Amino acid sequence: MAVEASYWMDRVKSAKPAEKRHHTVALVSVSQDSRDLISARTALYAREGICQDALYELAAERRKAAARARLPGRALLAAGLLSGGVMLCVSGSTLASLPMLISGFVAVLASMMVACVILASRMSPQVGELAKYLRADEAPVSADDIAALSRAGLADPELGLAITKWWKDGGAAIRKRDLALVQAFQDAKLGR
Repeated sequence: MAVEASYWMDRVKSAKPAEKRHHTVALVSVSQDSRDLISARTALYAREGICQDALYELAAERRKAAARARLPGRALLAAGLLSGGVMLCVSGSTLASLPMLISGFVAVLASMMVACVILASRMSPQVGELAKYLRADEAPVSADDIAALSRAGLADPELGLAITKWWKDGGAAIRKRDLALVQAFQDAKLGR
């Protein structure tokens, strides 16, 4: 064994380095069609699926931002109704005017209702309420879209492989954005 190892080590050590070769790089002209196909293929395989829970967290953030945009107006309305109601109650009490006192109580009650609406909008929403805060490309696909997607996957083996990987992707549902990726890939492959 030692003799064989020595023999091979001597052969490795005695090997002369190869002459240096100068490689030339030829720039290949790529047409716009193939660039589009390459970018569509890259986008198709680099598809990032987002699970349902993360998607609804994004929608909840959008809902909170929309509620924050409406909050100052509602808060001012509640504060105005409350202060006006209290003033009406005090003046109705001092003047012994029952209609003024009742209108003051109604204004205070209305301000409390507005405050309850503000608090209700700050609470965590149900999933059905969040659907309107999804963007158009984040909406789930319909059954017809899924059927068209599977037909496209059967027609094109490369596309079918990518779609199969999408189905195996854990909790990430197929979205309208994914249909746009498939359409862009098909258009690039047909040269449209």
